Amino acid sequence: MKVDYEVLPHVLDPEEALSPQAPVVNEVYPNNTFDYHDLYDHQKLRFGDVDKGFAEADHIVEGEYQMSPIEQAPIETCGAIAAPETNDRYVCYTSTQALFFSLGTTAKLLDMPSSRLHFIGGTVGGGFGGKVDSIVEPLSVLGAVLAGRPVKFMWDRTEEMQVGAPRGAERWRIKDGVARDGRILARAFTGFFDAGAYTRLSSYAIIKCSAHLPGPYTIPNVAANVFCVFTNRTPATAMRGFGITGVDFAIECHMDKVAEAVGLNPIELRILNAYRDGDMKPHRRLAKNTALIECCQVAAQKSGWSIGAEAARQSSLRGGGGPRAEIPETVTDMAGQIGERRRSAIPTAPGEGASARGNVPAGTQGIPIVAAAPQDDDMIMDPSRTGYRGPSSTPTRIPEAAIVTDTRPQAAAPASPPPPAARPGPVAPPGSSQALQPALQPALSPPAPPEPPATAPQPPAPDAASQPYKPEKPFSRGVNRPGVSRFLSGSRRR
Repeated sequence: MKVDYEVLPHVLDPEEALSPQAPVVNEVYPNNTFDYHDLYDHQKLRFGDVDKGFAEADHIVEGEYQMSPIEQAPIETCGAIAAPETNDRYVCYTSTQALFFSLGTTAKLLDMPSSRLHFIGGTVGGGFGGKVDSIVEPLSVLGAVLAGRPVKFMWDRTEEMQVGAPRGAERWRIKDGVARDGRILARAFTGFFDAGAYTRLSSYAIIKCSAHLPGPYTIPNVAANVFCVFTNRTPATAMRGFGITGVDFAIECHMDKVAEAVGLNPIELRILNAYRDGDMKPHRRLAKNTALIECCQVAAQKSGWSIGAEAARQSSLRGGGGPRAEIPETVTDMAGQIGERRRSAIPTAPGEGASARGNVPAGTQGIPIVAAAPQDDDMIMDPSRTGYRGPSSTPTRIPEAAIVTDTRPQAAAPASPPPPAARPGPVAPPGSSQALQPALQPALSPPAPPEPPATAPQPPAPDAASQPYKPEKPFSRGVNRPGVSRFLSGSRRR
């Protein structure tokens, strides 16, 4: 048999895919980029004014860093076994890392109600992120539907390497403005994620990555443009530290380059710029539980790397907050809107090619996400049990002046009924410290006088909330049958 292949127009480099002349890879995204917020062809991050920071800097340090696609190479390749069950259902035994994700994806691809699918997972023979995509499960279920018999679909090693989704290639450009003493005054990122022909999970990786920038360092001016680009390559997916590993590699390589440019010890440079508890991050959240300084000090001690006495005295618990917790006035731009890059070539670096700029006032926090209040007193979390080492006075709430409020006139709200009385919390044991404390929430209205009981009073039942939990049966790990492994796949107690 002789096969003649016709080479169709294709693009293999993410930056070439952004060119107006590049062929369309994915018809769903004709601009070859994943669209963010229904507005831009990339994910933006803006904090402060990087151009001002560059102008004030004594050194400008630039670098480009790239990471190739990486196959996860699990010992057990991707595979699944599907078989018909009763009631027109199908069971699927799979080595997936995300059981319900794979079930939902299979149901969607086969246009089948999820109630007809019974997915059973087990011990995964290596995954590292490569078994969160659902490829073998839909095919095995489809085979069982068509054949009416059990079907096994599993890749061999060649197919795993050729068809399995690898960690995507990444390219990063970093530009730093650095003061003479080593303080980083501004940092700009331009990042490209090669998603391959389909998005898979790469678009989500860009969101994680942008929230991680600029690394574990306090930098007053930060800007980033991060692109999720489609190319005619194998679709990419997750692998260990998904969305973070590639840019961390670039950041730390660049930190060594900055240290060389300004003539500083690379560990001391990291300690100088590291987050302290209470510092403001570029995505406008306060840093807490920081520990880079201590990690650097221990790494220097263990490796015999010499650092100065001043760097050795530093602590993540001191020096943060205050002016370092303030949100600066931020310069914005509208460059890179959806479809704009198809009409003409536009620079990809932050701020370049912008026809107009805007300003967000200093202290603008945006709309905070506030967790619901605890329903009961015993649900209030003790920070010391979460590993938090900082002082109790470390600010963790957003100042009222930093919250943007809606100043538009509001219609008069109708009169609402009086709020119900507060639900009482659990009763503390007599003599405990909780019993001696006043109630955390005052009553909303004075209690009504008690009504006379209609029947004879009953003796009070014991308070279950004050009693320690006692399981009816001890927990049994695994199965306990003769001749059966305690960790039999599909039957292990979790």
